[in-house]
Amino acid sequence: MRPSFLTYDITLSVVCVSLALLVLCLFLLCKARNRLPQPSDPESPTPSHRPCATPWPLQTLHSATQAFSSNRALGHGRLGTTYRAILPDGLVVAVKRVDPQLVLARAGHSFSAEIKSLSRAHHPHVVPILGYCEAPGERLIVADFAPLKSLEFHIHSNQGTALSWATRVRVASEVARGLDYLHNGTAPPIVHRAVRPSNIVFGAGMVARVSDYGLAPMFGVESNAKAGCWYRDGEGMASKAGDVYAFGVILIELMSGRRLEREEVKEWALRLIREGIGREMVDERLSGDAESEEVERMGRVALACVGNSRQCRPPIGQVAAILNDLWERRQRMGDGRNR
Repeated sequence: MRPSFLTYDITLSVVCVSLALLVLCLFLLCKARNRLPQPSDPESPTPSHRPCATPWPLQTLHSATQAFSSNRALGHGRLGTTYRAILPDGLVVAVKRVDPQLVLARAGHSFSAEIKSLSRAHHPHVVPILGYCEAPGERLIVADFAPLKSLEFHIHSNQGTALSWATRVRVASEVARGLDYLHNGTAPPIVHRAVRPSNIVFGAGMVARVSDYGLAPMFGVESNAKAGCWYRDGEGMASKAGDVYAFGVILIELMSGRRLEREEVKEWALRLIREGIGREMVDERLSGDAESEEVERMGRVALACVGNSRQCRPPIGQVAAILNDLWERRQRMGDGRNR
């Protein structure tokens, strides 16, 4: 009987060792799998690869803007003036110099921490924040430079060639995707608070990107009711739904080429969309370039964003999906309409 007991002991030992090895292999496999990058938005890097803004010396930015010369000024907004800055290595960046009065009024707030948090946003349709400067009486924000101006210029100020209908469809899709990323692709989510054509800029290839996101509350300018008030829904504090409303206004301005600063202009546009004759409001400079089906679909999206209360508006992700589908369908046609 002894040999059979010996055989049994050996078999039991082999089974136990095998089970132990199996458990060890499974443990190592799960650990290795957890170290691999997880699937994410293909248009944005994983959180571990999102660099945050770094501090820049005031003297560097002072020299790069020629002492904040008016000749280098790109524009002036609620927060201050933005300058074109040329660094010693030839790199061109945009430098926003916050109005000194706003700096003094908010001297104690955590400027650098908030800028670092915002700068973790990286997406093809969002302007990256590269750096910042915090000095006595000075707050500067360094961002990627947009060489082809803003949507405000191209639809409201440019006296030259108007944006084609195809470009307007693409821009609408790109801006919606940028806002969708800010709302749903960042942690914590970023509410833009100042969605308007002047904060949509164009990089190389006329790619649209959203800029100046999340900056308004840092300096207490959200309550400013004068500038761009027609982009606000008047339903309380800033929110994602407020951004959606502003985007809907921009959609109508893209389609019509008109500012909606007067309430009667907005109501005129919404009435045409409701009656199914939105084509009558299309920018006359397009000379029949707009496709009726696309005008109708974009109009319905704008109506959903602007014509509803906050509780009934679609989320920006849904809006982005519809407009992206519209743009992809146009691309698939391949009939030369995309120029």
